[in-house]
Amino acid sequence: MTEIEEKLIEVLERVYSAVDWRRVAGGKFPWDVFCHRLKVASYQATIPQFLEKLCHGLGLQSVNVDPDTLDFLREREREAMSLLRKQSVYLALHAIKGVREKRRRKEEQNENSEV
Repeated sequence: MTEIEEKLIEVLERVYSAVDWRRVAGGKFPWDVFCHRLKVASYQATIPQFLEKLCHGLGLQSVNVDPDTLDFLREREREAMSLLRKQSVYLALHAIKGVREKRRRKEEQNENSEV
């Protein structure tokens, strides 16, 4: 996996974890909603425009993403946007997997601290 892919996945993890899926998905499968909104947003011209479109499409006013990560992606914008357009499902699945793993680890830590 390239550094650009890793940074994109990091951003997507932040977005995915910030969404209120009960409200946004409305009974639909959250992964499908996320992949669709990601694909639509990927046709914006720049990384900031992409992030803005994705956040608004998922009912977010903003998202807590490291500005240095966004600057890194902006410096490689052509490749990053191409990856978002051509590999949106791949990137989304990795982001969702990362979010699920982090939640699982947090739950395990909470269980261990209660014992």
